[in-house]
Amino acid sequence: MSIGSLSSADKAKLQNLINEGVTVMGDVQAMKESLKETIESVAEEMEIKKTVLNKAIQIAFKNSQNKDKLTESREELDEVEQVLMAAGRA
Repeated sequence: MSIGSLSSADKAKLQNLINEGVTVMGDVQAMKESLKETIESVAEEMEIKKTVLNKAIQIAFKNSQNKDKLTESREELDEVEQVLMAAGRA
């Protein structure tokens, strides 16, 4: 089916989809900005690097999705440490 030959019902579906998509993306953007501000505030208050908090949040989220990201991250950090040790940088 060509886009130029869409029925009125199909055009309405597309219009609704686009409108809903724009709304959802706006909501997601606002929520990301709110989270960023909260992370900055907590990082400053607790004297923890923002990157550490962000990484913890990412790992916690991935773990909640039934992925063992913490184990993967530990293994990756172990490998990074081995590389640095071999290079005389650890």
